Amino acid sequence: MLAWFVIEANARAEFAAAYAISNLGIEVYLPRYSLRIRRGRRSKVISRAMLPGYLFARFSPDHPRWPDIFSRQGVRAVMVDASQRPKPVPDVQIEVVREIESGLNTDVHERVPLSYGQAVEIICGNFTGCTAFITRADHTPSVSVKAQVFGRATNVTLPREHVRPLAA
Repeated sequence: MLAWFVIEANARAEFAAAYAISNLGIEVYLPRYSLRIRRGRRSKVISRAMLPGYLFARFSPDHPRWPDIFSRQGVRAVMVDASQRPKPVPDVQIEVVREIESGLNTDVHERVPLSYGQAVEIICGNFTGCTAFITRADHTPSVSVKAQVFGRATNVTLPREHVRPLAA
């Protein structure tokens, strides 16, 4: 019986892990979104993992090659239950992830310029929904913000695509 299982990938190695697992003849699902990066007049579209560090593989626990997943490039672990057998993910949860992914891919997300003191909303991660102010936004892929968390100002560094400017 085929089922979906969660595969934990090494940092920024989701695409390598997906490729290596698919070479075993196992179906792989790596949710992703597109991001447009502008540099002056030029722009390029890149693909990013929607769930950094995680992907899904569909196989039968009786598949003779599934233990080989552990030795593939970019793979950190397979989520298992108490008996050390892979723990399946219900198909309805995979469908929810696919719906969210299709919603993200209707538009290519733009990387907008950010400046010191600008108000932003955090749209991804542990601080989703919080309003924050930019404290550092240079040409690196991350930004530093000061967010109000539990009534206290907290400095947080986030990927640039995890924040959205608030309208003035």
